[in-house]
Amino acid sequence: MFPERAIVVVDDDASMNQAMERLLTAAGWTTLMFASAEALLESDAPGMASGFILDIHLPGLSGFALHEKLQKAGFMAPVAFITAHDLEWVKKQAQLAGAIGYFVKPFDGRSLIETLDRNCSPV
Repeated sequence: MFPERAIVVVDDDASMNQAMERLLTAAGWTTLMFASAEALLESDAPGMASGFILDIHLPGLSGFALHEKLQKAGFMAPVAFITAHDLEWVKKQAQLAGAIGYFVKPFDGRSLIETLDRNCSPV
């Protein structure tokens, strides 16, 4: 059985994943956490996602490349990008990708939750 409100998070920073999991769980979301794009792609989680939170700078496949692969595979859930490197070209690429949000670490958790609640429907 699929979770009703699952957010898939991909970030290679273990402490960030832990903090995100606590934040999202407290807000009522089920979380599916991954440390790499490749780990997500090897799982069934994309089909369970109401939304994705993708770190842009991942080892291996970047968050942008992962998003493109997910879309090509038919997984069209909304995506928010997170990054520690606030560069104008990165922000522009997130906008061009149709992101529902672009968050620079450290970011306000309430803003992230509001963005998810507004844009991500239960699967």
